Amino acid sequence: MYFFKKKKNGNGTAHAAETGPAPEEQQLIDSLNRFESTCKAWRPGIAEIISELGSISNDTEAEFLAIGTSLQTFAKGCSESSARASSTVAIFEGGGGFTISAFKDLFEHAHNEVESCAAAISNGTAGMNDLMRRIETILDLRAFLKKLSHSISVLGTLMKIETARVGEAEFSIMTVIVDELAREIEKDGDEIAAAAKAAKASLTAAQVQMAAKMKKFNKDLSVNKEHVRDILNEIDRITMQAKCTCERIKGRASRISPEVGNVISALQYHDICRQQMEHIGEALDEILTKISGMGTMEKDEKIALAAWTNNAIHIQIQQLEHVINETTAAAGNISSHLSKISDIAEAQSEDAGMLVEEEGSGNDRIARVGLELKALSDMLSESKNMALDMGKAVSEVTDAIGSMSKQVANIELISENIGLLALNTIIKVARTGEAGRGLEVLADEIRKISARAKDKITKGSEIINAILGTSSEFKKTLSEELNKELVSTDKVFQQTHHAVQELMDTDAEVVKSLNEISGSTKKLETDIMSLISGLRFAGIIKSRLGTMASGLRTMPAEIEANIPAAAMDTTRGLPQDLDALATRYTMHSERKVHQAALDSIKNDGNSTGSSDKHVAVTGNDLGDNVELF
Repeated sequence: MYFFKKKKNGNGTAHAAETGPAPEEQQLIDSLNRFESTCKAWRPGIAEIISELGSISNDTEAEFLAIGTSLQTFAKGCSESSARASSTVAIFEGGGGFTISAFKDLFEHAHNEVESCAAAISNGTAGMNDLMRRIETILDLRAFLKKLSHSISVLGTLMKIETARVGEAEFSIMTVIVDELAREIEKDGDEIAAAAKAAKASLTAAQVQMAAKMKKFNKDLSVNKEHVRDILNEIDRITMQAKCTCERIKGRASRISPEVGNVISALQYHDICRQQMEHIGEALDEILTKISGMGTMEKDEKIALAAWTNNAIHIQIQQLEHVINETTAAAGNISSHLSKISDIAEAQSEDAGMLVEEEGSGNDRIARVGLELKALSDMLSESKNMALDMGKAVSEVTDAIGSMSKQVANIELISENIGLLALNTIIKVARTGEAGRGLEVLADEIRKISARAKDKITKGSEIINAILGTSSEFKKTLSEELNKELVSTDKVFQQTHHAVQELMDTDAEVVKSLNEISGSTKKLETDIMSLISGLRFAGIIKSRLGTMASGLRTMPAEIEANIPAAAMDTTRGLPQDLDALATRYTMHSERKVHQAALDSIKNDGNSTGSSDKHVAVTGNDLGDNVELF
């Protein structure tokens, strides 16, 4: 407001003259001039803040793009791990991997076949015992032949004495022949005994050796069967554990996907953040434009501009604080989801590690099954060797017994000759009359002994022939039975070997799948931890926007220091322009912050104050835009 003062002119006439503005008016003009100078000083700083807002947007955009790319890769890896886990479960359910129920049956069959071979050998052992009993009867024949030889020899001696008494030289020749035949009987009997003893010794040695082998064979077979049963039961347990672990990995992968989706949805924050910073930049640019044109404004316009600038800056400070606080909340939200993903990925990695460890244990047990199968195969070879040893022993017995046939036939012939000789003697002695009566009695006794011996010798011959027939049949039966069992067993062993190989091949497929699962899950765990530790956007925004807010807070203070509050209070900062500023916002949350800032100024009772109050915006206040805040 300007005022006027009366002055005298040269002729002393008083007149009214304009002497300048009143002191209060001049003070306001000076304040506006200082405000104008201050605004000029602000311009580079505001321009720098506008540029910095764009720089922050670009810097954080690169980080968010990197996060998005990493999450896409992570999600793909999770999907692949889930697919591998599903595939592995399918292998188990389809009878692959460590699933060995059919293999159990094959192994049981293989054991039964080897046991059948052992049974065939046991039957052979029983045949060897029968041979031993028959050989004992041959030794009994030897005792009879020795007694027969002795009896004939005694009678021959008596015939010599009687012949000497009678004085018939012809009878002397007969007694010599009888004595020679007796010695031949004893000689052949000794040979039969020697052959029988040799056969018995050979058979006894074979029986002792066979008994020891069979005892060890049966023990090894029982131990092998027990080992295989334990190993296969353990593999079954590992199979179930591996299947459950794969199911868990698959389930966790399905839990990760929603969390990844939540993080990806949360990454929309950057678009919101960028828009808000763009809007703050636009508002600051408008402030910059207005204060740059201050030189052409009238006093009232300058006062209104000061009030508007004060309120507009206050609003932008609130907008910056809102972005900072909600950025912190968004970062916490993203970190929370990433931490959940990290926990699940860590659990997956542990499961995968355990899975590989279990697989290694299962693979080791499969290898042990292979060793047990090899041991079973060795037992089959041992059964072949035992059968060969048994056949060899029986062949030796057969050869020994076969040599007896010649002696028995010779003894039979001798016995017949003795009988004929005795009969001939009896006939000749009858011509000598009463004098040859004693020779007749002796010759008849020899004839009787010869007749009785013939039956005994015939039975011995039958025993020997029976032994020969039995041993021949024994070898044939043993060979046929064993060959039959071996052919069947070989077939089963081939099937079992094939089953083991298939098991190992399928296991290799499982190993590959499990190693891929383990490697991928460990990488996923590393990637997600790296992603969490690499989050920088919240710190960048908080630091740099905080610096901006601190810089802007000095401006209302300078306005208040230069321009009286009463002067600005008359204008209220051009509310229509502030309303126009609000229309620039595309997000409802920004408009809420804008209105809340104005309400805060109104409640403080002036338009120059700066409030540090943070205005919370709830989810119910969100507009049509998809926002995190």
